[in-house]
Amino acid sequence: MNHPEGHAGWFRDVRAIINITETTPGLPLPRIAPDRAVFFFVGITHRAEARQAMAEAETILRSGLLAAFFPRRTQIGSAAHYILTAVLPSGLQVDLVAMAEHFDSPAEDAPRELARSAAA
Repeated sequence: MNHPEGHAGWFRDVRAIINITETTPGLPLPRIAPDRAVFFFVGITHRAEARQAMAEAETILRSGLLAAFFPRRTQIGSAAHYILTAVLPSGLQVDLVAMAEHFDSPAEDAPRELARSAAA
């Protein structure tokens, strides 16, 4: 809500998020607060599914909101999260949150990396 338009910009951005969520099957309902809208993917237990869900959500929201997402990682105690974040014109932050273990050192890439290093 740091934008000169104040609440009008925030409402416009929230309406856009709700419209995209309503018309996109499979996109989880966001938790919307005064400073951010959060889409949680932490319940996905399979690595490939979590990565695919995050990639699809990023593509849908980047296109629908015309916003760039940037990765970051958080650690609170033993819980680590991989987060893609975009900041909308109103200052509202959009976060896509998944378990960091699904994005750390991709296990499915390990055999390819070993094959490349053996071939070199």
